[in-house]
Amino acid sequence: MRVLLDTNVLVSTAIKPAGKPAQIFQQADIRYALVCTEHVLDELADVLGRPHLQKNYSDLVAAGRREQFIAVVRSLADMVEPQTTLAAVSDPDDNHILAGAVEGRADFLVTGDPHLLKLRAYDRCKIVSPDQFLSVLRENQSD
Repeated sequence: MRVLLDTNVLVSTAIKPAGKPAQIFQQADIRYALVCTEHVLDELADVLGRPHLQKNYSDLVAAGRREQFIAVVRSLADMVEPQTTLAAVSDPDDNHILAGAVEGRADFLVTGDPHLLKLRAYDRCKIVSPDQFLSVLRENQSD
């Protein structure tokens, strides 16, 4: 199973290590193959570097933790660079995420973005929330 985690899921993983997105991320490379793009990593670095997150989650800057987290994501992921430009939703960043999932042959795109979740699927990729994907992992565990 191949999975692309949207930037918002990765941000949640970084700032809340005990949360549901982190539970999903911890199973990468064990229960599923992680798919990612440079665009996602750039967006992740940008969001994690925002002053309000730095202020509220000061441990993100401690000893290069932000850079270390991004390096871990990169090392676990099958990196793809989408060549297709999609226009499935109004936000170009969301379309880039979706293109990464499609071109990375992801079975699932895990996101908290309501615009993407509204699609439910695109091409052969199912678009699900972290809660929904945790259910998928639980179901596959019993197989």
